[in-house]
Amino acid sequence: ANKICGRILRWKKRGRRVKMIKTVDQLLEEMLSPPDENLILHGDDYIDAYRSAKWKRVVQSNRQWVKKRRLKRGYWTTYLAGAMESPEDHGIGWRLDCTPKLHEYGIKIVHDPCKEEDHKTGRNPGDTKRMLYGFKRGGKWDQFDETMTKIQDVDISLVRDADFNTVMFVEVTGGTNSEMWDQLISGGFNLMICYGAKSNINSWALQTVMSYGYVFPNMHQYLEFIKTLIRAEEKIRQEGMR
Repeated sequence: ANKICGRILRWKKRGRRVKMIKTVDQLLEEMLSPPDENLILHGDDYIDAYRSAKWKRVVQSNRQWVKKRRLKRGYWTTYLAGAMESPEDHGIGWRLDCTPKLHEYGIKIVHDPCKEEDHKTGRNPGDTKRMLYGFKRGGKWDQFDETMTKIQDVDISLVRDADFNTVMFVEVTGGTNSEMWDQLISGGFNLMICYGAKSNINSWALQTVMSYGYVFPNMHQYLEFIKTLIRAEEKIRQEGMR
């Protein structure tokens, strides 16, 4: 896996070179390490950390909680994030291709926002896009706000139910950026597939992935990582370490 994905990117920061992306082995170790109850904040401790802007403590606590939830469930869950407005197929194609492979490799629940569109708006993704455009063109801001609130509420709830986001890079704009950031602070991680150069990725989005996640150059290498992740956890379970 390291031969495929283990390239270390370096970034100049405060006059010195700092490693900004972990190796695959380091990432796997973090994801599969047992949750530490001592790091999970509760009640007033969580509120104090949140109010004092000690985000690292909050995020660290959330990561332990997500691990604990996953172990209690006994399976992995992912959310398929990526552009839906700009692609010609509204982001449906890659999600349909990806989902059965993820199920095959052991990801039990795959949240697909395209499939949820009918539940959110009563329309398919293409019709929803045209409807929202009509609201904006016609200045129907109340209807626009009501519709977008429904979409955001459902999508963010699915993000927070997932252990990680699977992000297809086409362009990272408002919705995808928000989903990636919400996953990060909620304790999950982001795995991005980018067929082009990483330099083409929006800087904010790239840093969000680099904080806790990985960028893969194609779908095959992403799926190989998922296979490695699931096998590694299964091996740990069989050895009775959890």
